[in-house]
Amino acid sequence: MARRTRTLPLGMPVAPPERAKARWVVEALRIAIREGRVAPGSRVPSTRDLAGQWGVSRGLVSAAYEELQGEGLLESAPGSGTYVRAGAVDPRPGGAEVTPPREKIESGWIRVNPERPFIARETDVSQFPIGVWKRLAQRVLSEADTRFFYDPDPAGSEELRLQVARYLGFARGIRCDPDDILITTGTRHSLDLCLRGLARPGDRVWTESPGYAGAEVLIRAHELEAVPVPVDTDGFQVETAEAMAPEASLCLLTPSHQSPLGVRLSLDRRTRLLEWAERQGAYIVEDDYDGEFVFEQVRVPAFKAMDAGDRIIHAGSFNKSLFPTLRIGYMVVPRAIRARMRTLRADTGRGNSTLEQSILSRFIAEGHFAQHIRRMERVYKDKCARSLQAIRQGYGGPLGVLGTQGGFHFFLRLPDGLDAARFAESCRQNGLMLQTASLQGAERRETGIVVGYSSLTSETIDRAGAMLGRLLRSG
Repeated sequence: MARRTRTLPLGMPVAPPERAKARWVVEALRIAIREGRVAPGSRVPSTRDLAGQWGVSRGLVSAAYEELQGEGLLESAPGSGTYVRAGAVDPRPGGAEVTPPREKIESGWIRVNPERPFIARETDVSQFPIGVWKRLAQRVLSEADTRFFYDPDPAGSEELRLQVARYLGFARGIRCDPDDILITTGTRHSLDLCLRGLARPGDRVWTESPGYAGAEVLIRAHELEAVPVPVDTDGFQVETAEAMAPEASLCLLTPSHQSPLGVRLSLDRRTRLLEWAERQGAYIVEDDYDGEFVFEQVRVPAFKAMDAGDRIIHAGSFNKSLFPTLRIGYMVVPRAIRARMRTLRADTGRGNSTLEQSILSRFIAEGHFAQHIRRMERVYKDKCARSLQAIRQGYGGPLGVLGTQGGFHFFLRLPDGLDAARFAESCRQNGLMLQTASLQGAERRETGIVVGYSSLTSETIDRAGAMLGRLLRSG
């Protein structure tokens, strides 16, 4: 028998009570707006009224309105209320979606133009040593015998796991054996395996807010409940997470260079997280997103390096450090769950390409990977500095920034009084793509934008940075 739902004034069913209310409120409103159930320009109920209608707290509704304003779906008018922003809804009947040519390829996947400023998290593939890769590929194929074409080990080739373990030891401070390594297709695949293998339906999972949107999609797919935890200048707020859901079974975070704010998780909070995981019997998934690229003299080891209790799964990816079509990532798995995760990896998919694993293992063994990382650190550091200089020149004043110590992007605080959603829309109309995000300050949330520079040319950075600065100045 189908589960019954109540119908709301906005024409949406209430989610079953076991669903995460915080995320459901946001999703329900987002769907109603994008499908055209609420007309552009119309006023949405007050937070008090909607909280009463839907049976949730007023704080949840307020947070949902704030998030949707950041996405450009809602806008507030002081003294008047909150409205659906004009242009947020497809004007055709039913809100049917238009598929932009060469942009949206299939449901759930968008092709982005990495040369469009300032899209974050894109790799500069123009610097990749393709000649070296071709020579290694020819050598691997010339030495191949029939065993090369058998089904690959789902855990990954022994040769590649050995090279990954050695690299993590000297570059990230992680002591591990090849048998602790699982080869995957990337970080998303690693997260999926962790959610499958380490949590049960209904379990609660700590996530960063703001954070990696793909993680929440996976969490919902596995019938788990995401618990979004605020991030401040010291990173993930562990004390807040413990107050919200001390019984959580997993924690997903980006401690080295938080995505998207760029802050680093403090040592005190790392220690407190490990104490919680050991006390609770929980696991922490360390997404080492762009953690290889550090612009400072002193390198902070990976979170996994201080994991004496073996409660951290360290997840990395060559898709970001080398090129996105490689589709090779890895996990360092605690020994208590190693057999379980190996079985799960085998049961849910075949292994990675033997050819590409062999090429990559030689690429690492011969020192090309470490050399490429050092070169790209210099490239990305220069692009980061150039972006800041161009924006400052256009703006004509000091800027509040976070996350310039490494990675692919930084967080730029917006001046007081500047509406993030309207500013992002103004930027879009001028050819700039910017993600809005909020940082939890000591007294209030600070709104800003994520400036990605990694895949842009110097000419694009100079032009687009100056334009962004002028737009900031004009408000």
